[in-house]
Amino acid sequence: MPWLLFLVNVVSAMTSANEIADYFRNCLSSGSSVYLTSDPASVNATTPRWDLWSAPTYIVAVKPALRGDVQKVIEYASQKNIPFLTTGGGHGYSGTLGAIKDGIQLDMGNFNTVFVDADKNLMTAGGSLRFRDVAAAAHAKGKSTTIGACSCVGIGGATLGGGIGFYSGLYGAISDSLHSVDIVTGTGELLTASDTENQDLFWGIKGAGFNFGSVTSFTYRVHDQPNGGMVMNADMTFTGAQNASIWEFSKTMLGTQPPELSLVFAMRYDPEKSDIAIIVNAIYAGPLEDGKALLEPLLKLEPTNVAISYIPWKDAPDTAVYGITKMTCASSYTYVPHAINLYDINVEALSELTKHVYNVTSTTPAVQGTLFTFTQYASQGFRANSDANMTAKGRVGSSFPYREPTVFVQIDGLSFDPSSVDALDAFGNEIRAQLLELSGQNHLELYSNFARGDEGAEAWYGTENLPRLQALKARYDPKGLFSFYNPIGGGKQED
Repeated sequence: MPWLLFLVNVVSAMTSANEIADYFRNCLSSGSSVYLTSDPASVNATTPRWDLWSAPTYIVAVKPALRGDVQKVIEYASQKNIPFLTTGGGHGYSGTLGAIKDGIQLDMGNFNTVFVDADKNLMTAGGSLRFRDVAAAAHAKGKSTTIGACSCVGIGGATLGGGIGFYSGLYGAISDSLHSVDIVTGTGELLTASDTENQDLFWGIKGAGFNFGSVTSFTYRVHDQPNGGMVMNADMTFTGAQNASIWEFSKTMLGTQPPELSLVFAMRYDPEKSDIAIIVNAIYAGPLEDGKALLEPLLKLEPTNVAISYIPWKDAPDTAVYGITKMTCASSYTYVPHAINLYDINVEALSELTKHVYNVTSTTPAVQGTLFTFTQYASQGFRANSDANMTAKGRVGSSFPYREPTVFVQIDGLSFDPSSVDALDAFGNEIRAQLLELSGQNHLELYSNFARGDEGAEAWYGTENLPRLQALKARYDPKGLFSFYNPIGGGKQED
């Protein structure tokens, strides 16, 4: 693969940026926009990348207005061997994207409408919309759907990787709610994939969709919002000395928490207090008093800070964890990710790991920007949408592989100083390896949208799914055009 990527970049360099831009200006519809990335105007006209680490580079940015324009961009890039990346919200941060050099940014910013058909329980969203856009639209019609933890993230990219969020206990992965998509594949075909059309492709899109094409439109099933559209948001802060009790609560809840409840355990070193700070966030889609009762074991620990509110579900991402996720949406960062799935909570081992984290972060300023997040969603929604259950309903299943009780762990290194990136990366890799060892698993598994990019296709998509996914790759993207974001292999660029 490395020599082919090198060849792609060499060949693309032979086609000048001006030549590419002129071609698109002449052939795309009048509503499309084309920018040279050397032009300062392109910065505000296109979607910026949120993570500055391992970033792709572009020489031309194109904002197509029509699906046919998307086809033309893909066909041209294919003919000229120019790497390209389809961007929506700009939050895809896998390190695999750094392989794109001097490419084309295919910015889906003009596909930005959302329509909710309350009678049919369907919502259609353009390829560039963010969670906050669809949440507001659905809530306004008395509906709900699974959205992720950060309101500024694009729903399209999240969906293509499966997608998880605080309503997953009720509805499963975000992709489980898909009704259909319109996609331009690597072969240049404009297709609709659904339970009745191109079913094999639809299965692959729901969990590994980055590998097959550019989606211009997503249609989701939506649901009558539970509890009148209101949720409890609770944030509690604990000291490092209380970590064992926190892990005990996590262990008690794993596999038993009600579907209305989601839990996040976030841990970081606090230089001001010279201690580990642990924040627990709980979102509960039910009566306020019922939610508080579920948290009673935590409240009895006398957290150093408690903030409990009762809010519309659409506002939960910007409220959760004291609003920290909303603040991080405001600008770009250098952010080095590592991740792993855990299927059990080993209280003693995690307590020892917490002590190790304290020992390292308290003495190594370069890694003090590391945030450890353990996210637990109830498994009922995931299990209800398994392949077997979906088949029984006459619907297409999903390539999203992780449906048993899971803790989605992120080890995220946030750097404000470029000189600390290597230390953050090494520390994240070390902690990931320790978590794998304490888990008792013999191989790494993780949610693909949290990936660093070095874990491999089996870890992202599941060993059992890979042969089927690679067969789909050979059918819908035989030249491997869509092989820069956590690729499954099987296309020309991976051969």
